[in-house]
Amino acid sequence: MSLHSSRRRCAGPSFGSLILSLSAILAAAPVLADEIVLQNENLRDGDSGYIVGDFAPHEEAAAWLTVPFDGHIIAVQILWWSIDNGADPTIEENIWIRKAGNFPRPGDEILRLPAPYMVPFYLNEFRYKDEQQQDPIRIPVTAGQTIVVSIEFSEGTDIRNGTPSIVRDISTCRQQKNALYAPNLGGWVNWCNISSGNFVIRAVLETEDLTRVLMIRSDQPGSLVDAGGGYRETPFDVTGLEEGDSVNLTAFQFSQQGDPFVQWNLDGQFFSSNRAITVPMNTGDDRTATAVYTDLVERTVFVESDVEAALVDAGQGFQPTPFTLSTAEGYSVTLRAFSFSPFGDPFQYWTLDGQRVSDTTTLTFEMNTGADRTARAVYLGDACPVLESFKAKGGSGKATTTTQTTLTAGKVTVECSGTSGSGSKSKKIKPDGKAKAVIKNLPAGDYACTLRKIKDGAGETLCSGDLATENVTVTP
Repeated sequence: MSLHSSRRRCAGPSFGSLILSLSAILAAAPVLADEIVLQNENLRDGDSGYIVGDFAPHEEAAAWLTVPFDGHIIAVQILWWSIDNGADPTIEENIWIRKAGNFPRPGDEILRLPAPYMVPFYLNEFRYKDEQQQDPIRIPVTAGQTIVVSIEFSEGTDIRNGTPSIVRDISTCRQQKNALYAPNLGGWVNWCNISSGNFVIRAVLETEDLTRVLMIRSDQPGSLVDAGGGYRETPFDVTGLEEGDSVNLTAFQFSQQGDPFVQWNLDGQFFSSNRAITVPMNTGDDRTATAVYTDLVERTVFVESDVEAALVDAGQGFQPTPFTLSTAEGYSVTLRAFSFSPFGDPFQYWTLDGQRVSDTTTLTFEMNTGADRTARAVYLGDACPVLESFKAKGGSGKATTTTQTTLTAGKVTVECSGTSGSGSKSKKIKPDGKAKAVIKNLPAGDYACTLRKIKDGAGETLCSGDLATENVTVTP
């Protein structure tokens, strides 16, 4: 096993991490057909992960898990690992199951499992409340309910000297899904504000038998897929499945039109470039597997900010804006802006293709417009002291904007953009502080009109970026 280390520091305790390659350790007792594993990560055998440390006594790592439908929580699973191949098992303080409460602080206790015996290099599973395994865990839950599962450490960890600890994946931290209890940080805190990745802390949900359907499709109907029993022409369905089942699929090497196989999409997202796949029925719903034979259409996401060198994570860690991200039509993209700009300005919102779309730091969107897209992290958009109001309205072949400022002279720049076209206009500010801009010769369609810049009478730029946006409709 090859190990590489990295460390991030924060005010209070220091949480380091050691990367590892996981093999043949995510095989706890197999879940049954009516059991579903609730998890925030998707770590599988052979994937890479991080050992997380160091923890002080009585600190906790917690996962917030949402229940997809009615049932009972019957088990908890926690991955435990060490840099030392000969590390001994440890006895920790408690495993807690609590109500959701107010993130990042959990609510009331549901169940406490004292002195859990944690074995390194295993996904430790707990199905009983007692050591004699006579009293099974069985907690009633309802669809949409969130529970919090945490492990409380009994002694401080020293992961670089072989102390076992929990593991996180190497992906982007999912907001409001991971929390840390550390008194030196003031109690319960959002793990995403300290580090990245998601704790491998899971729960097992027992449900009633649920019948599912796997719909087999292709972007070129008539293409052949083997779902067991030989190749069949798409589209067709595999019925009579239960939640927790899996289906093996093999796409034929060529479509009926002679195009070579490209990839499988599962529920509209890329799944695998291999012709043979296994589809798990574990989402609480029917699923759709699509064999793709048409070449992918490459797309670019332009990631920007209204503040120079603001940090955005596109899945490979934070990097300064602006930068571009290569993807393809039909894919989804997730971006996470840092909470503050390099100059200390707090994050305010995201715009996508000129329209305000999200007030949270995490933005997920689809590449489904048939064109490249532009995502902009805004830190100063609502922080222009000379701006009082911005209004826009559509008309016949034009859009009219009115900007009210506290200035008596200067200039504003406005841009209106949409799928049908775009245009911009700069207009002087009158002594009453108002600037009216008319953007003409716009094709009919929907537009986002954005105030881009305000200058004073001396020509100095006072505010710039996505200062304000109004949506309008231009008629023929």
